[in-house]
Amino acid sequence: MRRAFRKFYRLLYSRANIIIFLALLVMSVGLFVALGYQEKHFRWSDMTLNLSAGAFSSLLTVFFIEVLKDRKDKLSLREGMESALEDMKRLRNTLIIWVSSPLGFDITQYKIDTDRQEESTKAAQEAILSNLIAIDLGQAMTKLPPDKWDSLIKNIEELRKSANENLQYYSSVMPKTVYAKMLKVRRALTELEKNVNLFPFLLNSPEKDWSQDNVENWRSLRGYVVERAARDMLFYLQSVQELHKEVIIWDQKES
Repeated sequence: MRRAFRKFYRLLYSRANIIIFLALLVMSVGLFVALGYQEKHFRWSDMTLNLSAGAFSSLLTVFFIEVLKDRKDKLSLREGMESALEDMKRLRNTLIIWVSSPLGFDITQYKIDTDRQEESTKAAQEAILSNLIAIDLGQAMTKLPPDKWDSLIKNIEELRKSANENLQYYSSVMPKTVYAKMLKVRRALTELEKNVNLFPFLLNSPEKDWSQDNVENWRSLRGYVVERAARDMLFYLQSVQELHKEVIIWDQKES
């Protein structure tokens, strides 16, 4: 019932129908004025002129309401796009830093020019992504200590939640290219989260805490989990790199 009402509301107040209504009002005004000044309808002249005045008033009212509504919609859309862009820029930074830091690539290792902070931060982020994609992630993640794995697993979960929230809040105002890249990032995070949580204790706890009866089997299984996680991490980093470029383009268009 609610869905049917919404469809009727959109149909009633669609721009095409409003234009048709305005055209009918204009024709009505013309007809009433013409009738008011025709001699054979002279006895009805007062009524027709009053009708034409009423129709003309309705015409002006509808026109100005439509103008105000259009301005309000554009203002709301503009504010929504600005909020979406700022949140996407913050999310982009988080998507990079929360993964790169546990893997040993901290942004503080890169030179940030305070006079050109935004540009140099972008350059540092691009360098971090390029460096992470270029290294042997399997080897790097195999050597990752348990505390770093623990941070990485928790960060991946939070990043997936943040990606979902941004897609939910801003899907209607963000550019289609950014939306497509965000969907790709979310898919990468979902796969990554699923794999690192298969046997999390093999990643975020030392060997001495494992069951000592099957240490060799646990080591073999850990190698398998790390291999899958490294593959998913590469896909994730490449997806974030693509998103990073699209957000820069979006920011440049809005500037």
